[in-house]
Amino acid sequence: MKMRDQMGGLAQTTGGVRSSRNKGHRGDRWRDLLSVGLVTVATSLLVACGGGGSGGSGGGGVGDGGDAPANYSVEGTLNGLAAGTELVVSNVASGSDLSTITLKENGAFSFDGQLKAGQPYDFQLAATSPVHEGGAGYSPVVQRCALQGVDANGIAQGEADAFRNLKIDCSGNFVVLNAAGLPMISDGTAQGTLPLDVGTRIDPASFALLNGRLVFFARQMGETPSRLWSSDGTPEGTREVLDPTGKTIDNISANAQAQLGDRLYMVNRGTLWVTDGVTAQAVTDAAGDPISMPSEPALVTVGDDLYVSSIGHFVVIDQQRNVQQVANPEGGDLGNVSNLTVAGNRLFFQETYSGSESILVLDTQDRTIRWLADVSAARSITPMGDQLFFVGSKSGYGFELGVIDLSSGAVEFQDIFPGLQGSYPESLVVMDGKLYFIASGDETTRTVWVSDGTQAGTAVLSPALHRPQGLLVHGNKLFFTALDSQDDLQVWRTDGSLGGTYPVTSLGNLQAPILGNLVVAGDGVYFIASVPGGRVFSRTGGEPANTIALTQPSGYYAAEFCAVKDGQAFFAVQDDRSSGGPFQALLSTDGTPVGTEQVVSLGSLAGRSAP
Repeated sequence: MKMRDQMGGLAQTTGGVRSSRNKGHRGDRWRDLLSVGLVTVATSLLVACGGGGSGGSGGGGVGDGGDAPANYSVEGTLNGLAAGTELVVSNVASGSDLSTITLKENGAFSFDGQLKAGQPYDFQLAATSPVHEGGAGYSPVVQRCALQGVDANGIAQGEADAFRNLKIDCSGNFVVLNAAGLPMISDGTAQGTLPLDVGTRIDPASFALLNGRLVFFARQMGETPSRLWSSDGTPEGTREVLDPTGKTIDNISANAQAQLGDRLYMVNRGTLWVTDGVTAQAVTDAAGDPISMPSEPALVTVGDDLYVSSIGHFVVIDQQRNVQQVANPEGGDLGNVSNLTVAGNRLFFQETYSGSESILVLDTQDRTIRWLADVSAARSITPMGDQLFFVGSKSGYGFELGVIDLSSGAVEFQDIFPGLQGSYPESLVVMDGKLYFIASGDETTRTVWVSDGTQAGTAVLSPALHRPQGLLVHGNKLFFTALDSQDDLQVWRTDGSLGGTYPVTSLGNLQAPILGNLVVAGDGVYFIASVPGGRVFSRTGGEPANTIALTQPSGYYAAEFCAVKDGQAFFAVQDDRSSGGPFQALLSTDGTPVGTEQVVSLGSLAGRSAP
């Protein structure tokens, strides 16, 4: 028995659209098409051994010359499916007796039901992609699955009464920037790291995964507007997204995007647009008019709805893309909206109107807006239970930490640095019902503070550290970098207590100062440490005992997290001690020294300029 290709010209689509059918495509074309896209359609005809069924180009089946069985089972093997994802395999040929199956783990599988002799099948593969780990700036992994096992003539061999060698291979690809700042697609191997034909810098903060395609913004160096691109995880499947008339989406505002379900909303040429990763179009209101956006637009997803600060009012869009306008308090128009922050069903924001500045809240259940407080230059709006923290200016205080009691409406400022100068709080984060932030208590000391929202409950976390940076909550610990008493930069951790606040890099296994910032990936915090003989890529789990060097001393001096795939974290690291000059490389780690390796060089850093 064998399976012979009968129909060609496969149309790679989404949403289960059938393939187009044309005569006589060749085996190499077959294999190319099978490797493209999230949805892969393979159209073939099962031919009975020893005859039975229509022959394709090159003749009929090859068998033992006996009578062909009436039915055939279809079985196979699945490899490479990412943990926590699934693959739906459907036979969409008319009259098929094979049921759709959903596969959630690798290994052998079989269809319920059988194929009758000569009955066509039309397989459609649809794989979900792994949950995006990281956040803005980190690449999602695009999972792609393809049917394998077809020879150069488009024939797949079977057995006398079954087709058991159906083989589906899945892979996951992510984006990494090379030394020139240009995008590459990688499956985590040297041979699978290839340039994308974008030709421009991309904005990692714009990454979104839509219907199995990775969507991102790209721009020429020195340009402000961006263009819209999408990729199926392959160089050949990476292309610009066009509008319904075939025009490019080429004037996108940076830092103004939000994903709602399988759609990404953005601002293009001053109006609201939406894309599914295949095409893009302007969003219109109930009257059919484009939705105009302010010069500093703001978009945010709250539950199943998207809230957009249009000119003069908020617009809300649901999953079915119905558009409604939110009524303003006391009528009239809203001023400029900024600092959107979501907490449950409440959307907090700052409004600037006719020179006055206020903090307001939009209740997304009844879609009403109410005033909370008049605050000058409010920023870092941070909710915590029934309190809303912010940094703002008030007469007689300078820039200080403020808090609004959301139950009573009372507003209080914490006078951390008495007088007009202010403490200039920054990096506000919440952990275990307490607010942590960096502030100056006097003219010489800048350190980590903790607050419960009251003056009496606002205090320095530890006197042993100074000049901290980058507060990161990871699990039940807060990590940051700070100078110790010897003015060495260390990685610190805290559980919120004085005794639980200490540097993990000056005790235990790795006693070394560090360089740069901290990066969270998976269950660890990563950084570069300086040791005798060079610098080492390192990891901590929050204790001196699990703070270790992952590499031998080298010239590493910076690391940027790229993606997590199959339990491995991938980083782009920079090295300045190569004989060929500074370069960038892709590094892979499972958090252990033996599981850490340099995957591939991403090119020379010589002459690299900022985007």
